[in-house]
Amino acid sequence: MINNFGLILANTSRSRAYLAALEKNLILPSRVILLDADSPELIPGQFNLDIEVSALLDSDWPECSFDVSEPIIEVLNRLNLNYELATTNDINDLKVISLIKNSNLSLYVYSGYGGVLLGKKILSTGKFFLHIHGGFLPDYKGSTTNYYSILKERFIGASSIFLTSEIDSGPILVRKKFDVPLN
Repeated sequence: MINNFGLILANTSRSRAYLAALEKNLILPSRVILLDADSPELIPGQFNLDIEVSALLDSDWPECSFDVSEPIIEVLNRLNLNYELATTNDINDLKVISLIKNSNLSLYVYSGYGGVLLGKKILSTGKFFLHIHGGFLPDYKGSTTNYYSILKERFIGASSIFLTSEIDSGPILVRKKFDVPLN
């Protein structure tokens, strides 16, 4: 089933996980914008999400039942999804803004590269950008939120928000707490 929303992806395991979950639940976007400037190397000091996800694939979590090594282009082709390749890693690039602005879609799910704030130009397109933040907002913001929630309160969280120009501060749609996995 194709639905009337777009998906902004990066060439990451997180984006592959999004695609796997959407495929499993028969919720597929009508359009995909893939941010990929020739599969960038990791930034020094950044951890490799693919290694972390590969470790989870051995777990009993059904959400992790996807092939993290399958190239994202192959996943998009296998699902017969309409996609456009933006040869940039920056959601705020003028090419990406043009693709989004000229779209008839009003909602995009954002799974781009981490640590990026949406700028004024992309937010002024009139589109909504839905994101799932790995933390229980507004209590835990930033990139290491679940470490702090585990240490302080013994849970991990996730919050769905519409992105704004401020870090992890958009309108909260749903948030949920989860038990910390024992393994």
